[in-house]
Amino acid sequence: MRELAEKLHMRRLSVQKWVEAGLLHRKRNGRIDEGSLQSFIYSHPESLKWPVFDPDTAFWVSELVEAERARVNGAEAQTRAKPQNSERIRAAELSTPGDTVSNAPGVDPSGDRELHSSQARAASPQL
Repeated sequence: MRELAEKLHMRRLSVQKWVEAGLLHRKRNGRIDEGSLQSFIYSHPESLKWPVFDPDTAFWVSELVEAERARVNGAEAQTRAKPQNSERIRAAELSTPGDTVSNAPGVDPSGDRELHSSQARAASPQL
């Protein structure tokens, strides 16, 4: 926590308050979890003293922000994709007439089980 406070040019008490408020999470070893830091910086950029960051710190913080942005956008894209896929599947099911092809297990796509069985027997080699 001390290292993070120094790196961000913050008082240690400020970082402690963020932890107590549940905005940052500590690992078992006492260090701040990078994922929670990434999320915090992305969600609360106003909490940081951006003008006092040296170039390395500014780069590090901006990398954390970009990583979180990618994670959030990726999660949103996946959430949007799932309903679209299920909507497409549902539309395909609705567009299939009742007496034609079905993707249900055990359903004969030919619709004529007797014909299909006799064709299968005729194609089988006689041993």
